[in-house]
Amino acid sequence: MSHDIIRHKSFDGSEQFQAILKLPAELIAAIKNAAGAIWDKYWEIRDIRRREIPDRLEALKWKPFHEIR
Repeated sequence: MSHDIIRHKSFDGSEQFQAILKLPAELIAAIKNAAGAIWDKYWEIRDIRRREIPDRLEALKWKPFHEIR
């Protein structure tokens, strides 16, 4: 690639240049996919915990005196 720059040739069509251009795009796509998976899992776990809260609160309530034996 440096050879093309020294000779003042356009290197837009070179295989090396095209390969270098693909790397950031692939990296960005991988990061975006990973971030999306983390985001989805966070909200899934959060919703599960929110549904468990009423059950936990119900278990902590005192029973009425007449139900205790």
